[in-house]
Amino acid sequence: MSYFRCRRLTMSNPSVGEKGMVCVTGAAGFVGSWLIMRLLEQGYTVKATVRDPNNLRKVKHLLDLPKASTDLTLWKADLVDQGSFDDAVRGCVGVFHVATPMDFQCSDPENDVIKPAIDGMMNVLKSCAKAGTVRRVVFTSSAGTTCVHARRKEEYDENSWSDVEFCRAKKMTG
Repeated sequence: MSYFRCRRLTMSNPSVGEKGMVCVTGAAGFVGSWLIMRLLEQGYTVKATVRDPNNLRKVKHLLDLPKASTDLTLWKADLVDQGSFDDAVRGCVGVFHVATPMDFQCSDPENDVIKPAIDGMMNVLKSCAKAGTVRRVVFTSSAGTTCVHARRKEEYDENSWSDVEFCRAKKMTG
């Protein structure tokens, strides 16, 4: 998976990694863990957020990464808890927001998945603003934001947004 390329974000504090300190939300997930591996390889110090940093079953794969013992710390944070990202983001020059609520069996996707995802994004951005050190935020989003329609299109571009009414009618979770 060499497609993760991290642009250099430098910090004036030489005691913090070669390239600076970054935060990755949703660290225990597939995308988050691969991203952390690449960031550590490239000399970043990583503050990784997870819902329960003490649950070894959920975080062992992160702790076993090369350079994790020196350049990775785990932080407790939850998308729906305002301010829970403050400590993890403090001092970071970059934030990779890859956390998202996952519930494919919910009966009310708008309130169980979409609203918490939006509130979580706002919580992360508020923590970034409070920190005063964050220069770049990278946000990953669901493919559901750009390409869900009743009929498949021939081509998708930056003007291709999902049909919200179609998504609501189908009770889509993504």
